[in-house]
Amino acid sequence: MKRFFVIAIFIIALLILWTNKDSIFSSKNPPDIADEAQNFFQPDLFLPDLVIRKPEELYVQNGQERKIRFDTSFFNQGEGPLEVLGESDQEKQITTATQIISLKSGNKGEKFIGNFIFHPSHDHWHVEKFLLFELFTVTGDEKAGELLKSTEKLSFCLQDIELVLPDLQSAPDRAQYEDCDKDIQGLSIGWLDIYRAFVDGQELDITNVPDGNYLIRSTINPDQKIQESDYGNNQSEMLIEIKNNQLFTQS
Repeated sequence: MKRFFVIAIFIIALLILWTNKDSIFSSKNPPDIADEAQNFFQPDLFLPDLVIRKPEELYVQNGQERKIRFDTSFFNQGEGPLEVLGESDQEKQITTATQIISLKSGNKGEKFIGNFIFHPSHDHWHVEKFLLFELFTVTGDEKAGELLKSTEKLSFCLQDIELVLPDLQSAPDRAQYEDCDKDIQGLSIGWLDIYRAFVDGQELDITNVPDGNYLIRSTINPDQKIQESDYGNNQSEMLIEIKNNQLFTQS
C-alpha cells in the first residue's frame, strides 16, 4: 500500500511538471515573478520603491476649455532600479514592456507590465498607464468625496532627471537611463523623474466644474503592474480652491 502511495505521488508530480513545462523550461519565457507570489519572493529581490511628490506647478489654464495643469514628479528610494525593456512584435505591431528585476542570488527576473506607446506630440516612447490624476469634492473632514474628473491613465517616459537621494546604497552618481526609446527605460536608485506642468498631457479638463474647494490626487503605477517594495507611497493628495480662474493650494 505504501509503495502504491509513493508511486501515485511521483506520477502526479510528473504530470504537474509536464503541464507547466512551457513556463518552466522555455528560454523564450523566463520565469515570471507573479503578482500572487510577490510577498513570497520579495525578500529575495532588489525592488524599486517609487515615491510621488505633491505637484509644485499647479494652475488653471483658461481658453476654449478650462483646465488644471499640473506637474508630476517621483523618485526611487528602493533597493533596486526600475528598469523596463521593450520588445517589438512587427506582426502584431506592438512593443511589449517588461520589468527587469535583480535577485539577490545574482540572477534576473522578468515581469510583463504592459506596452510601450509612441507619443507623437512628445516624439518618444512611453510606458502605458503609468499616471492617474483625479479631482474630488471635499468631505467635512477634508477627505476625498465624490470623484468629479479624471484623466485617463496616462503614459510616461521613465528617465533619470535629477539625483535627489545620493546617500542611498548603490545610487549611481551619473544618470543611467537618459533616453525615451522603446529598447530600455528606467529610474535609478536615488533619482527623480519629472514632467513639467506645460508638457502635453499634464492637464485635466474642468470646464464644467464650478469654483470651490476640491481635493486633487496624483497616482503613479495605479494598477500596480510594476513590482515595487511599497505601494503605499504612490499617491499624493492636496486640497485646492478654484476661484475666478485661479487656483490656490491649501495643503
